[in-house]
Amino acid sequence: MILSTSQTTKMGSLRRLQVHSHSRIGLGRCRPQDICRTHVAPRAIAKDVLTSYYDNYNEKRIDKVLELFDDDVEYQDLIYQDAFKGKQELETYFKKIGELVPKDIRFVVDDITEGDENKCGVLWHVEIESEKEGMVELPFSRGVSFYRLNNQGRIVFARDIVESPFKPGESSLGGITAVAPLIRKLGRRANPSNISTPDGKNLLQAGLMLAFATGYIGVVLLSDLPPGSPAYMTDPKDLERILHESYNFFYVNMFMGDWFGLNIVPNVAEHPVDEGIFNFINAWSLMFLPLWIDDPKGKSIPFWGKRFPLWVGTMFLTNVFLPFYMVLRLIPDLYLEENDAKNEQEVPDALQDGQGGRMAIGILSTTVALVSMAWIAVGRPEYSVADRLDFFMTSFSSNRVFWAFCLDAVLYSVWQFWILSDLKAPIYQRVTPLFGMAAWLLGTQNKRPDVTVFEIVAVRSTLSMVLSVVTARLSHDDSPLFGSFGHMHLLFLRGASGAMAMTCFYVSVQNLLLSEAVALLFLNPALVAVLAFFFLGETITVYGVLGCITSLIGMVLVVKPPIIQGDSSEWTDSRQLGVLMGILAAFLAAVAYTSIRKIGTREKSLTIAVWFHSTALASSIIALLFGVFGVTFSMPTATDWVCMVVIAMCSFLAQLMISRGLQLEKAALGSAVNYLQVLFAAALGYILYGEPVSLLSFVGAILIFVGVLALSVQKSQPQEEEDGATEEEKQAILALDQEDEQHVIELQTHK
Repeated sequence: MILSTSQTTKMGSLRRLQVHSHSRIGLGRCRPQDICRTHVAPRAIAKDVLTSYYDNYNEKRIDKVLELFDDDVEYQDLIYQDAFKGKQELETYFKKIGELVPKDIRFVVDDITEGDENKCGVLWHVEIESEKEGMVELPFSRGVSFYRLNNQGRIVFARDIVESPFKPGESSLGGITAVAPLIRKLGRRANPSNISTPDGKNLLQAGLMLAFATGYIGVVLLSDLPPGSPAYMTDPKDLERILHESYNFFYVNMFMGDWFGLNIVPNVAEHPVDEGIFNFINAWSLMFLPLWIDDPKGKSIPFWGKRFPLWVGTMFLTNVFLPFYMVLRLIPDLYLEENDAKNEQEVPDALQDGQGGRMAIGILSTTVALVSMAWIAVGRPEYSVADRLDFFMTSFSSNRVFWAFCLDAVLYSVWQFWILSDLKAPIYQRVTPLFGMAAWLLGTQNKRPDVTVFEIVAVRSTLSMVLSVVTARLSHDDSPLFGSFGHMHLLFLRGASGAMAMTCFYVSVQNLLLSEAVALLFLNPALVAVLAFFFLGETITVYGVLGCITSLIGMVLVVKPPIIQGDSSEWTDSRQLGVLMGILAAFLAAVAYTSIRKIGTREKSLTIAVWFHSTALASSIIALLFGVFGVTFSMPTATDWVCMVVIAMCSFLAQLMISRGLQLEKAALGSAVNYLQVLFAAALGYILYGEPVSLLSFVGAILIFVGVLALSVQKSQPQEEEDGATEEEKQAILALDQEDEQHVIELQTHK
């Protein structure tokens, strides 16, 4: 029943309605020849029922009105989205009308069909009583209704249509022409009455997303609302700046120039904050391609025809293109579902689930993102912290491109949460910007063959050996790569203890939380101080003693034995093994560092590194050949090869960076900065694997850190060396002290 204007006139002139109905139904005199036919009461025809309905409705006799409806009636009032189903819903509807509609409103029947027992149509309008002219017609109150009755004379279906106040005229014909192709494409989904269905909700979301996509272009590119100039008025200096940053995409041009002196295109430095944000957003954009391949709502979208071109556009213009993918994915059967298999066949094998391509994208994007964050903070040291903050605030409030990149980061977080939610990803992956997406790509969706620790060590050591040899040759150093014969026993001790420390540490990582395993490894400075006291005759100052005691207390808190935790249920065999291997790894690393101190500057840093890599390579090969500890060789997948190569490269580069850092800064500061590995390990353990960090472990890690600082203060005190080593040589030795620790984070990818 129509409440707008239709509800008004249905309460219209009872007298006029009665006159109308009586004259039409024919209550005149009976002819004699019909008397024999009228002794049985005829069944009420539809017109009689509807006459009674309008009569009672206008007089507000709602109970009488409801008696005319079947219990399972469906009443469609087309000013509402959904029909009223059942007499109970209809009763609520009518009573609401009685409360809201003025009492003097009446429905006036202009015409009514007759002669059919089960169907009836009514033309009507609505009148209201004026103060001076009596009953007058309400504007836009004309309507038509259709009713269907069952054999018991009860109304089972009704539909009311009221006159629209909007008169589009011929323009409505043009609108039909415009929407006809969309309706042909969507079929029943184009009907707004289906909006409550899943397909209808998706269609509504797609429409809203399309409006957002076009609004983004209009506001960000063309309007004067955001800071800076619209796209068509972009400052040539901004275009030049973007071109320079594009030349240095993912810092490749800068790396090639600084390390190898090769620059195919100009390497022009821009502000590090701008460079960092540019590459951070591009690293994030890169990961959307494999994510779209996983997206269950995007599998009906052709890969080469739609997904890949949209991704290429996203790499160049970010959210100018990406929201249009979000539009397409909300209409999953916009394309024929039988094409799903064909679309999946179009996806390159390297990007399929569990393959090396997607893993490489995840690792590359994560690496670039981390480098970008560091670059924003400390890149190009000629810029102070105040300069960086001032550049950020000034650019955000005045530069349209910079402002858009910041907006992209917010929107990317929304898209990431949306798609990963549909993929049923863990909540920490959904809500952690960029790194949560990387965790999804790096996670194991499909079971792959396990790669043993010895294979990882072998590949890492092989590539590190190759890079060491290449470095030696590039430096034009013709001295023996493996050093002099007189120091072989110390060099072998350094290599063997370092290789065993690496293996023990990896076992610890497999059985403990990543942050706990890394924290235990940092016991080695305290152990080095003790070993150096007994075997090298080095003195321990008060700082050293306090550092050792503090580190020991921190170790106990990290380990959390039952005597502290009060609960032995978590002290499992696996945890005991992890703790034992972690402490053993720290001790063996301390042995390696002590041997380095004993060697001093009598051997080159590169020689000591080569012994470590060669010994680790030999031991891992022997273990694989003879099945040590039951280990057997497992052929790595493409993904495994990518991970192991990345481990080797990151380890080698990290060693170079630490060496350079210790040349530029004091040993105490260098050691303190190196301890950030524990924080990185805790963060990556949480992001990639959802590993919690307990309060005891956190406090223990802090105490170990304090102990390392105390020992670093002791190391930084002026001391006389028997071999007369210079300060630069001492720093080189300290750099080697850090070498074995650099594989910590990379090895976790095979946890």
